[in-house]
Amino acid sequence: MKALRVTAPHQFSVVDLPQPSLGPGQVRVRVYQVGICGTDLSLVAGKLPFARFPIVPGHELAGEITEAGPGSSFAVGTRVTANPLQHCGHCPACLAGDIHYCPEVAVLGVVRRDGAFAEEVILDDAMVRLLPDDLSYEEGAMVEPVVIAERTVARAQVQPGDAVAVLGAGNIGLLLIQVARLAGAGRVLVSDVLDYRLELAQRLGADLTVNVSQRDLVEAGREAGGFEVVIDGVGNQQSISQSIQLCNPGGRVVVYGVPPQGDLALPVLEAFRKDLSLHISRLYPRSFDAGIALLQRRQLDLETVITTRIRLAQAPEAIRDLGERRGEMIKILIDPQET
Repeated sequence: MKALRVTAPHQFSVVDLPQPSLGPGQVRVRVYQVGICGTDLSLVAGKLPFARFPIVPGHELAGEITEAGPGSSFAVGTRVTANPLQHCGHCPACLAGDIHYCPEVAVLGVVRRDGAFAEEVILDDAMVRLLPDDLSYEEGAMVEPVVIAERTVARAQVQPGDAVAVLGAGNIGLLLIQVARLAGAGRVLVSDVLDYRLELAQRLGADLTVNVSQRDLVEAGREAGGFEVVIDGVGNQQSISQSIQLCNPGGRVVVYGVPPQGDLALPVLEAFRKDLSLHISRLYPRSFDAGIALLQRRQLDLETVITTRIRLAQAPEAIRDLGERRGEMIKILIDPQET
């Protein structure tokens, strides 16, 4: 089986691996599309303290079941996507549907389990989500990032007319613009350090864009009138401080960007003065229904977000280019079956 394997930080290549074994209550999935995301870039750069090597990355996938293990409830030939969270299934969090709170949670292709940068991947039945016939495999590989955007906007409680600032215009940021607009957001500001990303953000509905390498974000935001909601996809010391400064009194800050290792200082006094609500949006619960429904309603522009389509053999170079910001790429989709 061809797969992209990471053996240590910055050490990765496409290799031949033995076909993974199939256990009870599991299915074998032929991967037709898998997305490269920021988490994958952090993993190969050695920036995820909970990652362990060697590992095959990849958790945004769509494919077809080719084999079902004993006790599996799924049939061969079924089109599927995946909720990539491995969980125990019997703790209070799992029973409530909050599988992201499970004390044993692991993430396919990130923590303790090989993922889908490969010709095939093994999924537990509990990870499998049916891919409706009216969605393509490319759309199926976008379900997981759409779910992240939908949950983040829900946690922000975006109301009609709310001014919203989105920090970071990667693939999730570009989806957030669209999902926030669908929730009724009024004025939308988007920040990033790359002009081509900001141009895409404008195409997708941003009213104001700020290249933070050229202009002070807080100053620009205040000139625009501040924001009821600030969504931070950067997750570092500077961005969290900026988020609180950008937020109007009574507003909401939501952080979905993974912070660097170690604690960050929080400007609590400023947040207190403004009576702000601070939320974290990490992973997602069991249901992917809202994200799948968004895609089925054809309300999201995925073509602008999906900038690059490649074969598995091209993945190492694409990951290096994306990590080093070479080329104008946002979402890269890999077809592992195309050699």
